[in-house]
Amino acid sequence: MNEQQKQALLGAVCDGFWAWWAEALPEVLQVEFSGVQLWIPPRAPDRPPGGRLAIRFEDPACVGFLARSAALADDWPREMNADELEPFAMSGEEVVLGDAKGIAEVLKAATRIDRVFGAEPEDFDWENAPVKMGFWAGSAGLVVAAAKLQVVTHEGDLDHALLPDLHARWWAYHREYWDRKDGPDPLPYDVLCEITIPLRSH
Repeated sequence: MNEQQKQALLGAVCDGFWAWWAEALPEVLQVEFSGVQLWIPPRAPDRPPGGRLAIRFEDPACVGFLARSAALADDWPREMNADELEPFAMSGEEVVLGDAKGIAEVLKAATRIDRVFGAEPEDFDWENAPVKMGFWAGSAGLVVAAAKLQVVTHEGDLDHALLPDLHARWWAYHREYWDRKDGPDPLPYDVLCEITIPLRSH
């Protein structure tokens, strides 16, 4: 995944929600996001675009769940995996991919770090990990290092070369949604468009 593709993926998930996670360790960790700004075709004509994707980390070397609030239960990862928690809103700028220094900043903000698999996150050699991601979603966070990353939608594995175009197409759709909203032929109601205000012109 090149830098342009990384930035498109970060842009797609950073204002969404961390919805779920699952694992089949030691082979794979999967993290799912909703409310993503990526053009995923609607599954029916009267529905908005699909707003969910997963990032599958293959052959992980380090997985750590993070917390920075005492209000978060000790077993919140289990609760999240069991669909007992509402999705956590992603924390915008606190989402990093392929950046060891950024991972260090994510870890620095944690008041609790729970190693799930592999090396201790505080001691791991993040600089030399082929794939590395860390983020905060409110008071919950994650750091993961792996050999490979794959973006997945309901349609299957997504070609990473398509990410920049799909992110741009979502913003084009966002503009069209608002252009048609009060006209005779509005697009299907889309809560993500309703709550998303662009920082700049896309």
